Amino acid sequence: MGYRIEAIEWNKCEQTADSFYKDNKYLTPYSRYSFLSIIKNSANIHRLKESFRYKFRCYELIKENSVIMIIPLMVSEKAKLIRLAGDFSSVGHLDFLYDKDISGNDFKEMLGLLGKIYPQYTLKLNRISEFSLTFGFLRDMYEFTEKDICVKIDLTDYDEWYSGLKKNCRQNIRTSYNRLNTDNRKMQFYCFVKQKPDKKLWNDNIKLFAKRILEHTRLSGVFQIPMYLLKKSETLTRALYCDNDIFFSSVYIENTLAASCNGVIANDGRAIITRLSINTAMARYSPGGLLINEVIKECCAKYPFIKSIDLSRGDEPYKYTYGGTEHFNYSYEIKL
Repeated sequence: MGYRIEAIEWNKCEQTADSFYKDNKYLTPYSRYSFLSIIKNSANIHRLKESFRYKFRCYELIKENSVIMIIPLMVSEKAKLIRLAGDFSSVGHLDFLYDKDISGNDFKEMLGLLGKIYPQYTLKLNRISEFSLTFGFLRDMYEFTEKDICVKIDLTDYDEWYSGLKKNCRQNIRTSYNRLNTDNRKMQFYCFVKQKPDKKLWNDNIKLFAKRILEHTRLSGVFQIPMYLLKKSETLTRALYCDNDIFFSSVYIENTLAASCNGVIANDGRAIITRLSINTAMARYSPGGLLINEVIKECCAKYPFIKSIDLSRGDEPYKYTYGGTEHFNYSYEIKL
């Protein structure tokens, strides 16, 4: 069959990219054209210097005169390295953009043609989800270099989820609500599915996220405002707020934010949580547990298309405490 790769300007890819994404359960919103447009050239602060060595390049894979894949890349000519666009950001998954009916042979042809453009380069593919077609093709062709744990909570029915928790976890959840009642503290719960929260809720969420970063890094509280402003202007923050499939939830106790989470809803039914923050000053009420319990109750009752709460990368114990099961991201290094 006739295959070829052609360079294309990113701003000319929108219509094709959107057609690939629609109803494609193998792609996540991180690969959606509008999302990737914001974060493709961005980098988190830890990888900012490294990112300066790369330039964005975009290609189309064409099969018999039909585009079947968009290939957004970051290329370092000096290092002879290629990464997927978005690699320097903190998104949970990375991928190419492709038609849902693409085959393993199509993928193999793409790699061969890419090698003719970039001979002797190394293609580093990171955060490839096991749920993607890309992983299925790579698994049959190459050995992975890294395997990173992600954890998701599968949903069917709230009562079924709750009864499946260990006894001490159920008791801890009950204790949180009992303490609210004993202390006469009012809890407010907010959940937005494919709908933006108002600016106050969103900004409160960023402030709490910034506060948690300072706590984790043990930086002085004098950096609270600068960190908040940094995170508010960060490209990933803007991409999350602008996405059509946004997922956002928060718990307030007496009008003070106790816990919040935000992320995106994928076509396969996962609500992928990109950021989850708790207010340690509210530790008496275990606000993280309150948030997870309320989110699952809300999703089971109102949003049956949400099949799981994906707590994303990392194997923190709380994820398993609330019924999480593992899935994986994979990394590959391919010599072209």
